[in-house]
Amino acid sequence: MHEYMHYARGPAAPWQGPFNKNPEHSRIQNVHSSPENSVSQHPLTREEKAEQLAKAEKARLAELERIRSLPLNRATLESGMDYIYFADGSCKESKSEQCLTLSQYRQMCGFNEGLTKGIRKVLGVFYNGPYSNFLETGGTMGNIKVLWQDGEKRCTVSFTISGTFQGSSHSKDFLGAAQTFVVTPSKQVLIHGGNIHAIN
Repeated sequence: MHEYMHYARGPAAPWQGPFNKNPEHSRIQNVHSSPENSVSQHPLTREEKAEQLAKAEKARLAELERIRSLPLNRATLESGMDYIYFADGSCKESKSEQCLTLSQYRQMCGFNEGLTKGIRKVLGVFYNGPYSNFLETGGTMGNIKVLWQDGEKRCTVSFTISGTFQGSSHSKDFLGAAQTFVVTPSKQVLIHGGNIHAIN
């Protein structure tokens, strides 16, 4: 037993020679190691290829969504881009529009520093003639308030349009949810659109 162990550890064990030199054994080794006979390397069927592609695409989209859902950095927000949130998830991205997650929507609400004139474009849709024009372009926008409402999970905006309409003083109050934000070259975040309606 002891001698066998000693002999097996020696440099010239007789059983090693035939193992290395036997061409038949080598041929058998080659057959087993041949790629075309390897189970792991058999040609994929059409269904397997389609499944692999589907898994890869799913992983790619998941990674894009993970990156897109990261918290916003105000310093990297793009001027000229519309940042949009629709509660029903119907937002579609484009080169000039980026959809927001709910948490990003809340961030943008906190970043907000005012409103653009663009938000007034929706104010006159329920009115006709001169009064519609007054709401969209006349008077002065004031009493602006923007706050995040946890219960409704929305960025609420309210303001008043006041001025002289057809010779008399007039004012109208509006309330709604901000949906579109824009960023100025100086990184100011402004509400540019939303679901706004008159409340008086």
